Parts: sequence; C-alpha cells; structure tokens
Amino acid sequence: MCPTYRFFERRPEKGTEARRRKAEVPSLKQHILVVDDRPLVREFVTGYLIRLGHTVETATNGLDALEKFDASGFDLVVTDRRMPEMSGDQLASAIKSVAPTCPIILLVFQHILAGGEKPANVDFIVSKPIMLTEFRKVLASLELDSRLESLSLSVGGKVSTDRRYTT
Repeated sequence: MCPTYRFFERRPEKGTEARRRKAEVPSLKQHILVVDDRPLVREFVTGYLIRLGHTVETATNGLDALEKFDASGFDLVVTDRRMPEMSGDQLASAIKSVAPTCPIILLVFQHILAGGEKPANVDFIVSKPIMLTEFRKVLASLELDSRLESLSLSVGGKVSTDRRYTT
C-alpha cells in the first residue's frame, strides 16, 4: 500500500504579511533537478518549481539523476533521502565531488532525522509532508546566497558561509 502525501499551503493573506511572503519567493530562474522515487512527490515539487518560473527535469532514482546531472548542468538538486539503488545522501556526495557549489535540498520524513543531524554534502533539509512555506524559505535563502556570491565576485572579495563579506 502506497502512503498518502499531504501538501499544505496557507491561504493568501491580506495586507503587509501577504506582501512579505510574496517577496520571499525567489526571482532568479534556475535549472533544477528533482529526484524522488515517488511520482506524487516528483509531480508536486516539479509543478511548484515550474509555477515559480524555473525549468525542471526529473529522475526516479540516484543513478538516473547522476546521468542527467553529467549530461547537463543544474543550478539546484532537490532529492529524496530514501530511494532504491542510491540514497539521497550518496547522490549528494557524488554531485558535490564534481560540482561542489551546486546546492542540494534533501527531502526527508521528520522521524528519519533523529537529533536533527544534517548529512554531509547537503545544504538544506525540507521535511515531508512538504510545507510550501518552508520550501519557499529555502528557495529564498538560496537566492540570497547566490546574490551575495555575485556581489562578492563583482567587488573582488569572498563571502564566507556565515554571510559576512571578507576581502
């Protein structure tokens, strides 16, 4: 029996809070690889990212994802943690070995991450069931990191991981 997934999005709010939430949505259009063995999750994440204006390709497992990643460059990878043939952790390690700056979002069930540990080579974790507000915040954070990186390149400095400018 296949588990049922529920995806939640809050209803639009009026006033200042609604405008703030709208501002959190990323405006940089990216080429994103979505990897999950469950079609419902792939379709949901893909549909949401396409609505935001991103281009999306999908893979059903880690091996398929690696082939697609090698064939074309991606700005972001969103992957499930538990998949047949290759886990999301293994996929993240393989991708970071060839593209260390490519951000990776790992999708996990809340009960799988005991103690809140984040696997190596994973930039962000989003819990299932996926809350669009949480997913939107992660995407907004990625856009901020990208903007800071381009700013540092344009002025000849570096941005450290704690988002402070250094020369």
